[in-house]
Amino acid sequence: MKLPETLYLDLKKWRCGGDSRSKKKRMGHGETYLLNNEGYSCCLGQWIQQTDKSLNIKGFSSPKCVFNCKIHTLVNPSIFKFDTKFAGECMDINDDEDTTILEKIASLRKILKKYKRKLVVRRK
Repeated sequence: MKLPETLYLDLKKWRCGGDSRSKKKRMGHGETYLLNNEGYSCCLGQWIQQTDKSLNIKGFSSPKCVFNCKIHTLVNPSIFKFDTKFAGECMDINDDEDTTILEKIASLRKILKKYKRKLVVRRK
């Protein structure tokens, strides 16, 4: 299974920016997880939910932690499951405390383009 060609980022549900106190660099509430207790998700969490709604992602920090995640764009299937380079790059962008929201979106678009994916940002 692979991520769809078009991925959506819902700004109302996006958790990014690590522990930054700046509203220009951080969005959402709670801890940064694929899905946190407050209902916010990092970019990868949102994309996993768009790809396979059956996966339980709540409280996990990366795709490799999700039981039975077979989204090969995010997880390399092997004896020792690990996140792909793509997933690592997206996590680094999502959690960066020094970049603004707009810079994060631009960086995610650039990475997605490299992997032949398109990002659509939902602001409502």
